[in-house]
Amino acid sequence: MFLAITNVPRDYAWGSTEAISTLLGRTPSGRPEAELWLGAHPGSPSVVVNPAVVDGADTLADWIAAQPDRALGQGKRHLPFLMKVLAAAAPSRSRPTPRRSRPAKASTARIAPASRSWRPSATTRILFRSPRSSTR
Repeated sequence: MFLAITNVPRDYAWGSTEAISTLLGRTPSGRPEAELWLGAHPGSPSVVVNPAVVDGADTLADWIAAQPDRALGQGKRHLPFLMKVLAAAAPSRSRPTPRRSRPAKASTARIAPASRSWRPSATTRILFRSPRSSTR
């Protein structure tokens, strides 16, 4: 079964004024539209385009709550993902995370063992460190 869903884009200031509207085939509003959430997230569950198909449920979350076996399959009770369509008006200014294709600058950090049963050594090599990491 295919269920047509939609949602209202999140209007964060960093959003594009036309990308999501164009994707959805709507006339752009001129306001920022940064994210389109598709899923059953309680903060913004997707809207069912034709509620009659799912016995009158207005949102995807309502349909899953009312008929979880039909919506998700036997024994499932929640949708395990949220799809976000992102549309930024300008590139992000954050620093990129190192990629494996770049030479890695290895560092050594002291790590306390999680349990007494696992002790590889006093130090563990960390090959890829996030640029935002403050511990060295």
